[in-house]
Amino acid sequence: MEQEDDHTRKTGPTKLLSRNLDYTYRGISLKVRNIVEATAGHIHCGPVGVNCPVGVTLFTGESFSGNFTLQGTITAPDDGNGCGWEKLAVILDAIENGGAYVNVHPFAHATGEIRGQVMAIP
Repeated sequence: MEQEDDHTRKTGPTKLLSRNLDYTYRGISLKVRNIVEATAGHIHCGPVGVNCPVGVTLFTGESFSGNFTLQGTITAPDDGNGCGWEKLAVILDAIENGGAYVNVHPFAHATGEIRGQVMAIP
């Protein structure tokens, strides 16, 4: 597996919030600052410092610049994702064991620019 590109900015942990008791969804809050033309954000499987496949798409489409907060709900991994994640419980297990990170991808750096390990908040 490849190491991160030199342009990757590391952030503090990304916080996931609001897990319901039956593990059918998990809320996420992601703050992004000082980015130019962010076109996608994903949760990737993988430990600190190792580039790994996408497991969950957080956003794609119209680009964002500057500062923004992404808030939403994760209910399942992407179909056919490169992590092999098949259900939410597997994603949560990866998060709780340090095996998931968020990467925000701007137009200029399609492999990602802002990266932070995901941290679960009980």
